[in-house]
Amino acid sequence: MENFQIREALPQDKEAILEFCRNTWEWGDYIPLVLDAWLSDPQSRLLVVTVEDKPVALARVSWLTAKEAWIEGGRVAPEYRGKHIASRSMSQILQIAMEMGAEVVYGNTPIDNTIVVGMMERMGAERIATFIPYHAGAIENAFQPLLVESYSSFAEIWSVIERSQIYMEARGLYSTATHPIRCYKLSPEGLKRFLNSGKVLTLRKEDKISSFALLSGNSHQKLLVEYIDGQPSSLSEIAYSLRGYCFQKGLSEVVFVPPEIPFLLEALPSAGYHPVKEHTFLVFKLDLRQVLSRLSG
Repeated sequence: MENFQIREALPQDKEAILEFCRNTWEWGDYIPLVLDAWLSDPQSRLLVVTVEDKPVALARVSWLTAKEAWIEGGRVAPEYRGKHIASRSMSQILQIAMEMGAEVVYGNTPIDNTIVVGMMERMGAERIATFIPYHAGAIENAFQPLLVESYSSFAEIWSVIERSQIYMEARGLYSTATHPIRCYKLSPEGLKRFLNSGKVLTLRKEDKISSFALLSGNSHQKLLVEYIDGQPSSLSEIAYSLRGYCFQKGLSEVVFVPPEIPFLLEALPSAGYHPVKEHTFLVFKLDLRQVLSRLSG
């Protein structure tokens, strides 16, 4: 294969990038919808692999926390697929992430993407979570009183999260419910943002929180739920109540992408939710010092 270089993407690279990102899947790709924002985002690095200065592959490095990065948007031009460009360039991309200040990098891939899964395993990546999309239609008579919590509830809700098995088993990660599908770390600062934007709904019993949901908003008539937690016996109740809340807001469907934690997933079918198992994805974690030492050894 020709020699390649890695550099930051430039605005003039846009058409070349779109050329190999338009038809990644049967339905297309989300990259054209986010590319302008990615190119102009000063808090992330959009990287291109180039041959004779023409972009032939893409990856983005953004932040989860001050020391933890997220890698996403990995794409390779069709004519360069099968030439190991992803595996050959990954060590350089990870080195750039380390130079940015990252100690750990996370990313995700469809669980049936055997090429990427195999590459991550050879690099020594740790599989830390699996996420499965679920959806349920809005329903009029499912509504139970869901309270919109304010900033004053922060300490109470964070106390629930700190003791949560869901939070612990998912390593503090939650998934977006729309493209680009990626994870974020749930933090005190993040919870405050949800509260300040009115995106925290709770079920209370005897004035104590039994379960709660974090919302990201609405998209294409869908209520997007990013996190559900609380007492195991109450998870099905809040999931069902969200269908009624969805109807009340004039929306058609609830979408939620939970981690594969048995008692959480068991609560969803009884609330009328259906999995989209073909869109299951796994999340991997790379300790940069260990991985780069292994790759250079």
